[in-house]
Amino acid sequence: MASRVDLTADCDIHNALTPDTIRCTVLERDATEFTTDSSRTTFFPHGLVIDDACSNEWLINSVQATRLNLPLNHKRPTVDRRFYCDSTRNVICSSIEMIVRHALELVGFHNNLCTDDDKNSVVVHCNKYLRYLEYKTVGGKLLPHRDGFKVCEDTGTKSTHTLLLFLSDCELGGETLIMDDEDNKGNNWSKETNLVMDTYENRREDDQGDSNTQIFNKRRIRYAKHNNQVDTFHEDGKTPKIKVFRLRDASIRSAGISGREKEAGSEDEAEIPPLRHISAGIQPSEGRILLFPHHWPHAGAVVQSVPKIALRAELAIFQV
Repeated sequence: MASRVDLTADCDIHNALTPDTIRCTVLERDATEFTTDSSRTTFFPHGLVIDDACSNEWLINSVQATRLNLPLNHKRPTVDRRFYCDSTRNVICSSIEMIVRHALELVGFHNNLCTDDDKNSVVVHCNKYLRYLEYKTVGGKLLPHRDGFKVCEDTGTKSTHTLLLFLSDCELGGETLIMDDEDNKGNNWSKETNLVMDTYENRREDDQGDSNTQIFNKRRIRYAKHNNQVDTFHEDGKTPKIKVFRLRDASIRSAGISGREKEAGSEDEAEIPPLRHISAGIQPSEGRILLFPHHWPHAGAVVQSVPKIALRAELAIFQV
């Protein structure tokens, strides 16, 4: 049963959003890449990473204050949980709805994901039953799986998306990994275990003869600070408000040698890394929001920086 916490005052939801600094990364995947039933169609069939949208006031006085007033549940071996029912919807749920709706409007009209006629018909509904996930020891992980939907007991609304609001920084490990589907050899994401996403990857530069060139792993969506850190996808140091990360383009299952190099006998076959069905890894960072459809297969990379703390919620995104 979800715990109930009575705070002295509900948060002013208008103080939760910082619209001037919000940045969004759309995780775009072709609809045909997953086999899903028609009942799971949604107005926004994409994933979304939202940065710099949550005010420190709301994170500290509402989200964190609520967490610290809840008892820990130790039933899971690698992760502790705290359960909360936002019965008034004014402590956390309404703010999440406002932030996500603002982000959807920002990316929707920019990327032709919706029209002007859609603007007033999009509904974002956050289920009032929330839970905090806390990884306190190195080695915690979450095996690949798909999420199920939840039905709101007050409205009968069926959820469409999973939301994670990260409440701590993890410089290494702990990424939420978006998995791709099975390959033409029958290898499947569900068979993967102990997943680790490298911060850097080696690239072979044939023209220069340098086989040890090290660059940031482009599938690892890092948190890029304003002005003082090069953005994940751009080399000019500028941080655009909206980016599109195409998961199909990023789905490189192996950083090993190419087929042509293998045929030439330049490397031993045993040195090729095993297949990893990872399209992208989203780095946890305090205040960062990750949103993705329930049916997307995903996993939690092995935690190497602790603690890893996140608030999880189920959202319904639809049109009326």
